[in-house]
Amino acid sequence: MDRGPDSPRGLEFFRTHPRARSLMGHHECKHLRSFAGEIPPARSQQITRHQLGYAYPAAVAFVETFPTSFDLPEATLVHGFWPPGRALADQAAKAPDSKPSAKIRSGAGASRRSCTRARRRRARKA
Repeated sequence: MDRGPDSPRGLEFFRTHPRARSLMGHHECKHLRSFAGEIPPARSQQITRHQLGYAYPAAVAFVETFPTSFDLPEATLVHGFWPPGRALADQAAKAPDSKPSAKIRSGAGASRRSCTRARRRRARKA
């Protein structure tokens, strides 16, 4: 959502092409979390908010609909990496056999669980 020179145009592409798919990634999750007031917005998020202007809340609501995975007959698509042999609910917000990054330890990173919490809070407010 906040990568590349024209985030609004990228979002518009997925809004106007119903057969196109996008996945929830860590940048989109960080937008949900900062919009919910859980974390301060990063510089890239501030730029995207400025680019979208009054349309930012609608963009966040749209991004909130993105799935974290997409199943095809031959593969499951994800943003990032899931170690095999582990249930999806048990996947960690860090690479296997590594220490969590400072961002994840400090809460500035966006784990799938914290993104889910942001989605639930938004749903309760609506």
